[in-house]
Amino acid sequence: MASHARAQALTACKRILPPLVRILIGLGISAPEFSSICKQVYVNAAADRLTKSAKRVNRSRIAIVTGLTRAEVTRVLKSRSLGTPTQQWQLHRASRVLNGWFTDPEFLSRDGRPRSIPLKGGRGSFQVLVKRYSGDMPPRAMMDELVEMSAVQKQKNGRIKAITRTPRGSLMSPGGIASLGTNARAFMDTLCHNLEDPSNPIFVASVAGPVTDSRTADVLLERIRTYGKDFLSRIDDQLRHPPGGSKARRIGRAERLGVTVVAHREPTKARRIKRA
Repeated sequence: MASHARAQALTACKRILPPLVRILIGLGISAPEFSSICKQVYVNAAADRLTKSAKRVNRSRIAIVTGLTRAEVTRVLKSRSLGTPTQQWQLHRASRVLNGWFTDPEFLSRDGRPRSIPLKGGRGSFQVLVKRYSGDMPPRAMMDELVEMSAVQKQKNGRIKAITRTPRGSLMSPGGIASLGTNARAFMDTLCHNLEDPSNPIFVASVAGPVTDSRTADVLLERIRTYGKDFLSRIDDQLRHPPGGSKARRIGRAERLGVTVVAHREPTKARRIKRA
């Protein structure tokens, strides 16, 4: 039973992470950076778990329950307290290349600006730049990615021009990204609470069905939006004017209660990945 639950939990992770990772890639956040965050979250969660169970919290205990080494736990705790910035090796490979292009004298003009450089060749070429700052990545694949990110531009003479040191991941707003964290955390908190305390569940329900074409899906999504706004408006009135008033609010012990209505639309299947 326990092994089956573990397998299901890992499968759930594979289902939860793809949309988030898609956003991270678009913003130039690398797998090593994400891995570093995961380690921090594991250490924090382990410390919290041990504290709640009234057990002694130390680095060895955290290492035991997280699978990290004591040295890794020490690094995580130290980086958390000191606010250690992302290391160069953790950066998105494209970000490393851009950083090198904007800072390495070999690729700068006399006025300190990044030069337009040829794709292949020896000293001062894009090929050398990629090898120096991104390892064994094919130069053309890196160029295609940087063009896709609107960070570089191919010129008519065959040379490559750097446009920006900070790649444009997308038109995502900081506020929208913050909202992603808030809403996803709230939803996950509810789902996890229901797993941990099934005798006292918080309401969660979902319906889904096949839609024959994109136009029909658009019509239904608009209806869901209308119904959802009306429902939330009525719930908001209940939250602002709770039945019997709010005694807890007057004595400073009010809980926070929220409701989120979400429509979900499954994406089409991804294309096959070609070898570079």
